[in-house]
Amino acid sequence: MKDGSMTDVHSHLIWGVDDGSRSLDISLEMIRMSVAQGVGRIVCTPHYSEQFHGYNKAQALEKFEQLKAAVGDECELYLGQEIFGSEGMLQKLADGELLTMGGQNYVLIEFYPWESVYNIQRMVREVEMLSYHPILAHIERYEALSDEKKVMELMEQGAYMQINCSDICGHLFDRTAAYCKRLLESGLVHFLGTDMHDTKHRAPKVKAALKWMNSNLDDEYVAEICSLNADKMLRGERI
Repeated sequence: MKDGSMTDVHSHLIWGVDDGSRSLDISLEMIRMSVAQGVGRIVCTPHYSEQFHGYNKAQALEKFEQLKAAVGDECELYLGQEIFGSEGMLQKLADGELLTMGGQNYVLIEFYPWESVYNIQRMVREVEMLSYHPILAHIERYEALSDEKKVMELMEQGAYMQINCSDICGHLFDRTAAYCKRLLESGLVHFLGTDMHDTKHRAPKVKAALKWMNSNLDDEYVAEICSLNADKMLRGERI
């Protein structure tokens, strides 16, 4: 994969709206860190959930435009949202109150780590009934999806899978890293994200993951999950 060709579909760069960036300067530094590791496009995905009462769509849009202006040609930026899967969000999604990925018909959805596979399947079905394509955020976190068969069932149902780059390369006995590698080796991942929140504790970590993927996966598949699938998503095309 060429430098600068990775698309990060999961990031928290819009400052002051969730538990991510705290300032424009921090956001710009995270972007520089990402670009230095091979990222060329980033989808900003501020949280929407009951936990973040201060979310305001107009504010997110305004700050996104400020960030784009400050970044210039250094990196391509798009706006989306990480939406917590709940009954209440379905109506907000139907009413256009929530942000979709690049303004297209894909939505990034997260759940509690202990969410049941039944509820995840139900939410995927409900989102699809609204004519959106659900992307499940950082699937390596969900206990119910620790069995690859459940991941395949959700894919057959129409869901797309995203994992965090920082979870791909852990220590020798890191179970999460081992699971991410199995998912990748089985072709069960569609998108990659950094899930970056800051420049220290939850900084963008891409370089080691790209090195492992380039050494262990088929070149065509690496291109798909790093960039080509995101191309289709940002055009609103079905993968």
